Amino acid sequence: MLLAPPILGDYLPKRAEANPWGALLGCKCPDCEEDARRWAVLFLDAEFNIVSSTSEPDDGSWCAPIAASAARLVDCVGAEAFGFMLPHLQNALKGRRWSATQYWSLHDMPDTPFTISTAPAFDPQGQISGVHLFLEDATRTQLHQENYLELREKLAIVQQYAADGIISMDVHGQIETINLAVERMFGWGAAELIGRPITMLMPENVARHHQGYVSRFLQTGQSGILNVGPRFVQALRKDGTIFDMELSVAEATIANRTTFIGVCRSVVHVQRYKLFSVVD
Repeated sequence: MLLAPPILGDYLPKRAEANPWGALLGCKCPDCEEDARRWAVLFLDAEFNIVSSTSEPDDGSWCAPIAASAARLVDCVGAEAFGFMLPHLQNALKGRRWSATQYWSLHDMPDTPFTISTAPAFDPQGQISGVHLFLEDATRTQLHQENYLELREKLAIVQQYAADGIISMDVHGQIETINLAVERMFGWGAAELIGRPITMLMPENVARHHQGYVSRFLQTGQSGILNVGPRFVQALRKDGTIFDMELSVAEATIANRTTFIGVCRSVVHVQRYKLFSVVD
């Protein structure tokens, strides 16, 4: 006998007419619920007959385990989907877990991505007696991922072609990213700078104190330049010339890692802009 999770079995009313699996797949037949489901879990015996199932409605409330209208998994999902799952169902009976995303055209949902997971189900004596099968409509997840990738690409383009120079570095003072404006301003290419110390862009009298400033900030949270707006500093070009620039530095935590982001512009360019503005 397969055991459903205790939180689902005893505390909520049963709905014997509903078939969450069919509703998840978009089926509108009388055996399926009218409201679409995001995911369903089927509890299968050792011959892959459906013992019980659970699902989650769109409003986030829980349903209790209920009997699916199809007694066999193959009748519920169809021969093509069952054939794809079968090796993994068999491996689950051997104690192995598996998960993947697969596209299927099921009911009125053409080319829909589904996330499928299989895991062994145990009886009260701890012996494998069946399979837990999890199925989720991954359309929303995929859409969110696509939107995220599109946004990240747009932000990368904005950063790359910004008029001001943008540099990021880690807590060890190593350069992580630069944009085109930095290349033009300092005369270095990205391949020459990324992974190298930020002090390459500073005069020697500034460079020798830089990492000490970073270490003090990491220890005390105090800094004379971080998160306080633009400051005028001197910088060093590849050809050895020193020039004045306006610099703003901010701290950011990305993927649980501290990163420092600097935005800089040549003071010469600022002065030229002001001069042209006066002339106009």
